[in-house]
Parts: sequence; structure tokens; C-alpha cells
Amino acid sequence: MSDEHELYATILAEPNDPAPRRALAAHYDGKRDPRGELIRVQLELADKKARGERDRKLLVREDELLKAHGRAWAAPLADLIAGYRFHRGLIGEVTLPLDRFLEVAPTLFAAAPIQHVNLTQPRTRLAELLRSPHLARLSSLALAGLGLDDSDATAIARADALRTLHYLSLAHNKIGEAGVEALAASPFLARLDVLDLTNNPCDPVPRPAARDVDGTVTAIERPALANVLVSRYGERPWLANPANPDAWPLPRDSYR
Repeated sequence: MSDEHELYATILAEPNDPAPRRALAAHYDGKRDPRGELIRVQLELADKKARGERDRKLLVREDELLKAHGRAWAAPLADLIAGYRFHRGLIGEVTLPLDRFLEVAPTLFAAAPIQHVNLTQPRTRLAELLRSPHLARLSSLALAGLGLDDSDATAIARADALRTLHYLSLAHNKIGEAGVEALAASPFLARLDVLDLTNNPCDPVPRPAARDVDGTVTAIERPALANVLVSRYGERPWLANPANPDAWPLPRDSYR
């Protein structure tokens, strides 16, 4: 058990390193524990998804393993969260109310290598959230549908704790041009690969606009404001045309 605990502690400290996950998979394989297979399957799927590829056989096996065992494997955290997803074999994504997150974050991050968080209503403690040191553990954060406006977007843009993010969803909010400009100017959001502003009053993000009959993207919609923001604040990955539009955006766990 000490080997398992040491490997898990290493994964908590270095969640992006695949080596300790593979070692943990081998440990589980030696015990005939199906968690080893899930780790190996999801590591391979993660590599394929990051290249915009799909593997139906692996996806089917992933689904079988999670249907058979996922609830039991998630049991230690189930009472703390509203939803979860396994990434690379372990719980890596959770969904819960924003205010609740502030109460249970220490327990969550001590128990699982969580890098992706989806926060829901109520959101009365947004200012406190933006000061939380736990945000520095994240690669992606979703604050969708919280009624956020330009002043909230400006507060997000000023949050030093968000400097590790590669993916930020602010979809279905009330953010206008002033808030978007603050986000584009932010030195703390310089690592963002994806900024999702879907269904906001202002959304300058270039995205696929048309597809061929086989699904291949044939046109990119690039709002004029994207060029204006680049001229003012420099290149931002989320303001660039998608490099691989047929697979845009990639799964959140690809951005880390």
C-alpha cells in the first residue's frame, strides 16, 4: 500500500506527468484491479484526442469500465460534488456550486488530481473565489451561466490566481465589449488557449462557420473585433483562427 500511496501523492503533485500514472496502472494490474486498465485506456485516448483523433474501440471500453466501476471509484468524493469526470484514469474534473467549492476545495485537491472545475450557482462569493490559491491547481475553469457582467469579467481579468489556466468558459453570461477587452488585456490570462464566450453580448472568438458534407470545416468566422484586440494587446491564442478547426475546440484535458 505504501507504493500506491507514494505514486498517488506524486500524481497529486505532478498531475501532468504520465509516468506515475502508468506506474500506478501497473500496480493496479498486479492486483487485478480494473482501475489499471482505465488509466491505460484513458491515457491513450487523451493522446489521440489531443491530436483531434477518435478511437471507437477505446471509447467503448472506457464507457464499459466507467459504467461498471466509476461510481464506486468516485465514492470518496461523491458527497462533496454534483458531478465528476475521470481524466487519464482518475477524477480530474468536478462540478459543484461556486460557494460550495470554497468550502470543500482543500479536501478535493487532497483526494484527486483535479485540474478542471465547473462552478454553478449560487455565486455570491465570486470575489473570494478569485483570491483562492486553489485556482492555481487548475488548467481549466467554467463559470458559465452565472450572470457575469463586465465588472465581473474585469475582476476575472485581474485575478492573479488564474494565471495557470489554459481553458476558460464564460459562456451564457452578460459580458459586453468592455469586459472582453479587459480579458484580452489581462497579463494573468496570457496562457489561455481557449476562451469560450458563447452567448454573451460580445463574442470576438474566431470559430468554424461552415462545414462540408463530410464535416470538414470550410470557413472560419472571424469577427472584426478579434483583429482590433490583437492590434491593441498582442497575439492571444484564443483570438487566433483555430489551427485544427475540424477538431476545435479540443477536449479540455488537452490544454494543460
